[in-house]
Amino acid sequence: MDELTIHFYETDEGVMFDIYEGGPERVSGMTSNYLDGGLCTTDMQNAIEMAAEQVQDIVSRDRGINPKMLTEKDVGRWVMYHGNAGEKEKGRIKTWDDEVIFVVYKCGDNWDRFTDYTAAATVPSQLTFIDES
Repeated sequence: MDELTIHFYETDEGVMFDIYEGGPERVSGMTSNYLDGGLCTTDMQNAIEMAAEQVQDIVSRDRGINPKMLTEKDVGRWVMYHGNAGEKEKGRIKTWDDEVIFVVYKCGDNWDRFTDYTAAATVPSQLTFIDES
């Protein structure tokens, strides 16, 4: 992803924004992908700050985690899942192959025994490393 465009507009509820992949010419030409958006009920400055945070998430997601670069030291490492609808979920890496990373998301808060739980196959581009314990 080389370029993002953020479109801001005012509504009765506040300032809305949409984030698109590509430059303004792609957005106006309807050839860009909608990535995210939001509503800020206060003012434009806060809307800009909200959009900036979402752009950071999008850029981070775009990079993802390369499973071919993982080592045994990465087992148990904390990750954040970034779903296409904006949902997020914290988990720990259990294992991986060349295509997916297997992450334990739910373990009844028994994180010291996460390897005893079933892991979900997760697309690497939807994962980022996080500093958690």
